[in-house]
Amino acid sequence: MIEAALVLGGIGVIAGLGLGAASRVFAVRVDSRLAEITEALPGTDCGACGYPGCAAAAEAVVEGEAGPDVCVVGEPEVARAVAEAMGAGAGKGGGA
Repeated sequence: MIEAALVLGGIGVIAGLGLGAASRVFAVRVDSRLAEITEALPGTDCGACGYPGCAAAAEAVVEGEAGPDVCVVGEPEVARAVAEAMGAGAGKGGGA
């Protein structure tokens, strides 16, 4: 009985260490600006900007494919908030 508990406990410790190491090796780094820009966009996912949704538009802004004024339905405040998240001015084509 004790041997079985020790074997199962050992397997659990080894599996836990392996999973911990794997989570560090395979961790996906996400740009913090992406969350800020997604939060600034209205979240309507209308597609008027030419992207399939607000998350895709935010990703395009972070990658420099679109400017901070990508949101067509957003007010000028949205473009300013996106530009502030990118650290740029809110002019036409003012990407990073």
